[in-house]
Amino acid sequence: MKPKRDQNGMTLVEVLVSGTIGAIVAGGILTILTAQNSALKEGTANSRLLMHSIAVSTLIGREVRAGDLVLQPGETWSASPSGLSEVETDEIYIYDENGTFTKAYRISGGNLQESDDASSWSNFTAGAHAVTVDAGSGFTLPENRRTLTIDFELTTTHRGTTYTTLLQGDLHRCRS
Repeated sequence: MKPKRDQNGMTLVEVLVSGTIGAIVAGGILTILTAQNSALKEGTANSRLLMHSIAVSTLIGREVRAGDLVLQPGETWSASPSGLSEVETDEIYIYDENGTFTKAYRISGGNLQESDDASSWSNFTAGAHAVTVDAGSGFTLPENRRTLTIDFELTTTHRGTTYTTLLQGDLHRCRS
């Protein structure tokens, strides 16, 4: 039996072809949206890590600029230190021009920590997150102890992926 020419509708072949084309288009759109979502999440993790590194540099730099001298443990304050050599350390103390202790920072157990009295320490936070640093990170003090160079490798893990940023050679000068 032949279909009449004036009948409306689609044949089974037309339905199958259009369904296949629709599925291919929908699959392509889904793939693009999934890739964009992954890129957005990765960008968010990288942005967060970058903000942490900026916070570390800004806050420590502010303390150093307000101070007069940056020393390591065991060194005593002097208005004009002499006989000291450049040193790399994981703990620093910041003093004002009168020799009054103002702030301390150290790396302990992979965390950057801060102290207002050099005896009680708390994890340095950027926002609500503790700042973690990798092995080999630290501070460099020159002979005159009037500048501080920060060399940190900061990491964060987001959804099973680890992100790293370097804060190297970040130089801060004391007020004097």
